[in-house]
Amino acid sequence: MAGYNIKSFCNLAGINEHTLRAWERRYGVVDPDRSLTNRRLYSEEDLDRVRLIVTLVERGHGISQVASLPVEKLRNLVSKIDSVNFEESVRDSLASGVSSQTFSKKISELVTKTILSLSSGSPQDVRNSIKEARLVLNVEAFLFDYVTSLLYQIGEFCFHGKLRIWQEHQATESVMQELYVLSSEIRSMRIGVVHGPRPLLLFTTIEGNHHQVATIMAYIAANLAGLDAYFLGPHLPARDLSLAMKHYGAQFAVVGVQKLPPGETQKTILEYATDLRNHLPEGEEIWMGGPIEDVIVENLGKLEKVKVFKSLVAFRSELERLAVSQK
Repeated sequence: MAGYNIKSFCNLAGINEHTLRAWERRYGVVDPDRSLTNRRLYSEEDLDRVRLIVTLVERGHGISQVASLPVEKLRNLVSKIDSVNFEESVRDSLASGVSSQTFSKKISELVTKTILSLSSGSPQDVRNSIKEARLVLNVEAFLFDYVTSLLYQIGEFCFHGKLRIWQEHQATESVMQELYVLSSEIRSMRIGVVHGPRPLLLFTTIEGNHHQVATIMAYIAANLAGLDAYFLGPHLPARDLSLAMKHYGAQFAVVGVQKLPPGETQKTILEYATDLRNHLPEGEEIWMGGPIEDVIVENLGKLEKVKVFKSLVAFRSELERLAVSQK
């Protein structure tokens, strides 16, 4: 007869043998089978039940209150507690300033609403909460405060196991949709406006990197600065980017770099920059942005007209300088 012996069972359930025996004797928490030698043998169903009861007791429920409940009710109780704890965790993290920036009460409320919708709402609830933030905030507050804080918080909650990777992907996709709407609105506002000759910036991400939120944010920032900028999509080989630069007469190639999850690969930063530099005329610049290690930055500095930006703040400062120089 297959099953867990009491030692293995207790290790998996997170309870000591003495407590388990007492719960069985006093409350009938489980009624394990017995081996031919009369040793306890616990099933997967027993393990599921005891784990739930242990969780509830650790969170303040009395054993006498939960011992006789069916498994489905036990699960519902744990789910409700997790929901409350998660909401408190979200609100506490925003209130304590988990990120390196301090945001307004309004932005903190909007970020909290979006994260909570990931936990208990539908995909449309998530999208609607992000859309609401775009509509009630000005462009810069939405882009550089709300989105920045939201993605940071979601990353923290995923790291600590309070959100799952699929929820992070769901939020990122919804953010992307709103960024596309925002960029389209900004571009349409400038149709027909004559600014005279200005530098043209083409944006993409390094070959192999499909993560594009930060690059699209940088692209929108360039448009907000009054510069001609176009996003070519992610994952563009260096050779193709150089051909696009030539085709449009662009002066700046802006390439986003990202730390990738395990299992994903991208062309090395130095290899990509060198390849691109070899295919571009001498006067055209390469701007690379993202979490690039210092040793790589040092090697990139040996290439002609290559600049590295480790933060969106630094990149925006350079955009402003460029915009002023064109006036």
